[in-house]
Amino acid sequence: NDSLKNSPLTSEVLDTFLKFAKGKAIWAYNADFVSKFINHDKNICVIYDILKLAKTSFPSVLGSGLAFFCTFLNIF
Repeated sequence: NDSLKNSPLTSEVLDTFLKFAKGKAIWAYNADFVSKFINHDKNICVIYDILKLAKTSFPSVLGSGLAFFCTFLNIF
């Protein structure tokens, strides 16, 4: 993906992110995927899955992707 071509590797930024996230609540779209990068055994943070919330609260909007869902909720 061209939009990620010049981005740092996960291994280069994960420690910094984990320090930032420690003790915080993280909301993620498709948190099952995101949580693969964060070791839950360390109880770094709590991750809430926006996708699971959307499936129960807005089922007609799903399938259109994150950008459409955000537009639907008017959050960007």
